[in-house]
Amino acid sequence: MNGRERIRCAFAHQEPDRVPVFELDVDSPVASEICGRPMWSGLDGYVNGKLRNEMLMAGKADEYYQRKIEDELEVYRKLELDMIWAPLPPVVPSSIERQGENRWRRLDLAHGHWWEYAYMPVLNEYTEVDSSLCRNGLPELRRLVAEMEAEDASLANVSFKQLDWLREHAPDLAVFCWADVAIPTGSSWSPVFMEAMVAEPELADRYLAAQHRQQLLVLEACLQRDVDVVFGGMDFCGTRGPMISPAHYRRFLQPRFLEITGLCHRYGVPYFRHEDGRLGALEEDFILHSGLDGYHAIEPGAGMDIFYLKERYGRQLTLLGNIDCANTLVFGSEAEVRQEVLEKIRRCAPGGGYILSSSNSIHSGVPTRNYRAMLQAARECGSYPVG
Repeated sequence: MNGRERIRCAFAHQEPDRVPVFELDVDSPVASEICGRPMWSGLDGYVNGKLRNEMLMAGKADEYYQRKIEDELEVYRKLELDMIWAPLPPVVPSSIERQGENRWRRLDLAHGHWWEYAYMPVLNEYTEVDSSLCRNGLPELRRLVAEMEAEDASLANVSFKQLDWLREHAPDLAVFCWADVAIPTGSSWSPVFMEAMVAEPELADRYLAAQHRQQLLVLEACLQRDVDVVFGGMDFCGTRGPMISPAHYRRFLQPRFLEITGLCHRYGVPYFRHEDGRLGALEEDFILHSGLDGYHAIEPGAGMDIFYLKERYGRQLTLLGNIDCANTLVFGSEAEVRQEVLEKIRRCAPGGGYILSSSNSIHSGVPTRNYRAMLQAARECGSYPVG
């Protein structure tokens, strides 16, 4: 079987020839060691932040995105992974200004909004640290929403080059794209949006509706291009539990998840959701009543128990992840990595509905030897029937 067939079997709760293996991304330091040359791979801060900004400011956006997808396919081939992410970059990149050696400002020249980002070399992280929305609060959000509502949904600024390239050059791999409800958790202005959910819920609804209209248009274009799987990943849970209440989840997120998953299912395509943290009180609404076909990450450090999920939801939900990339893959021995992989395969793989991956991604803190040990254990012991 090839990767595309294995992934389809897993989401159909059937047993393929072996347990499928994938990663959301393999960051550049690990990918470079595996391939023996500098690789533009993953979501690490240097490649996905500093290098990208330098290339965009030099007018080399197409060169950056094409080199990155080619490098990522090369490393996924070397690792024999079964599923790969197709990015959808903008046709016209945002205007970017340098604010310092490792700090940049992205500008919306038409409307005057701005967002600032910083690269932290010690952590190899790139994150949004400030914005006009953070500074100006609800009045700025009201202005942004009015501008979004005045614009028609359009595919004019969405590039499908990388998706089309992967479909041509990797017909044997499952290709997945992104679609989600755009709640801005993790952004500098997340507190402003949270305030709107409580103080001006209609404004929060209008923001999400405008984003959702665009999202559904892009999603259908991807589905028409024969994408195999769709995933989302805007986190709304933390280590201790959800950042929003069940009532807010049911009002703002759940109806839009059902529209996304409903559209995917009309094309016969499964949808899985990446969610870090502890589901807590959102568990049943999230897993049973949002149309999901799969749940990824299943973070051990947040107390998420994949064996409990397999027993309770394993007949309808495909589980992806749970190999601990915060502890075992970073600090464990190769023997400890192997033991964790074998236990997950033994208890989660029977009957299908399981795809092996880390509990987030192969980030730059994962020693390459441990990732190799993870993959070797999966190859040696992941053949069906699992014994």
